[in-house]
Amino acid sequence: MAEISAVSHAHKHCEGKSETEVTKHIEVAVQKRQELDDALHKAVDVLMPAARKQRVGISVTRIDVGRYAITLSRDVPYGTTMQFWEAADSPTA
Repeated sequence: MAEISAVSHAHKHCEGKSETEVTKHIEVAVQKRQELDDALHKAVDVLMPAARKQRVGISVTRIDVGRYAITLSRDVPYGTTMQFWEAADSPTA
């Protein structure tokens, strides 16, 4: 069974009157390879609206066997999702 945990951060709008929760980082842990693609797609889908709004890309980093971090990233071109192995070494876009 895939485990997905999101980290949200509250951001105030410029007007300073309302706060919205913006998810910037999601961790995915899977036990079976068959679960991986679906779990990663779901995590990217959650981050997509914030990536569009902030005009940033999304990085998918393998942090351990069966564990991935999906993060909004200014280092990834807007409209792009890139995969990295370990601590953001080299992309495998």
